[in-house]
Amino acid sequence: MAGFGSGPDLLASGSTASSLSVGLQIDALAPLDRLTVHTTNSRYEMIVVCPATGWVLMRGGKHSPHFTNWCVAGAAFHGGDLKPYGIYVGCPLALICDDDGILTSCVTAIEHVPASGPH
Repeated sequence: MAGFGSGPDLLASGSTASSLSVGLQIDALAPLDRLTVHTTNSRYEMIVVCPATGWVLMRGGKHSPHFTNWCVAGAAFHGGDLKPYGIYVGCPLALICDDDGILTSCVTAIEHVPASGPH
């Protein structure tokens, strides 16, 4: 994506259609990268801990008022398909904490701030 690594990137779309055109993959990010994920009903702050496994520290929504270990399972597409480690506008986000899982409302915007910070 253009601009990655050069400062905050805001990914948003006016469309609610699920597609792979607006989003990102946790496993393509760096440790300590920060994300703010806005959904129809909530806002989630994430700090990437282990990109290869989708492990993040997350707070937000009604399930995680404080930073807690979560795994980003992926973006849930219509028909039940899951894009592992993906966060995409127009798709609910599947998250796992211990033995508990949640499916968020549809993602409306994603902000990415690289660990190195804005340049």
